[in-house]
Amino acid sequence: PAGDILKLAAPVSAFGGTPRISKLLVSEGQVVNKGQTLAVFDSQPQILADLIRIKARLKTLEIKIVMKKREISRYEEVAYQGAASMVLLEEKIEELIKLQGEKEEALAEKIKLEADFSNSELKAPINGVVLRIYSRVGERSGNDGVMEVGANQAMEALIEVYESDINRVRI
Repeated sequence: PAGDILKLAAPVSAFGGTPRISKLLVSEGQVVNKGQTLAVFDSQPQILADLIRIKARLKTLEIKIVMKKREISRYEEVAYQGAASMVLLEEKIEELIKLQGEKEEALAEKIKLEADFSNSELKAPINGVVLRIYSRVGERSGNDGVMEVGANQAMEALIEVYESDINRVRI
């Protein structure tokens, strides 16, 4: 290809390793479009499970926050009338602040997991052709990455011709 040749690699985990390939969705010589999924890594099921878990945790925290706000509004009414202590009201407010902090932490974790999930698939960055596959299903990618994709809109060829055959060459 006269254009770019890109070596596509697997994502590096937080521990410094790369995941294994669980599905290889293309073969050498296949035409691919930008954004097309080329391979899926074995980290995807675990990330998906963690994402489901954090979404459930967020839903639980939302419910707890709503309930805590209702409880605080009830305590405010009776505290201002003198039927409950202000200290108890302040404790309830502190509990609400803690719950809101847990929710913010869970939201940040969800964003991280969504990014990790996106990286659990190798996508084509350009329109082109799969030139070479270096890693197969069950393998971790090496120094060469997973595969090479070349932009094939324009091609170049280097051709060697014997001097005795040069008169046979035509445009």
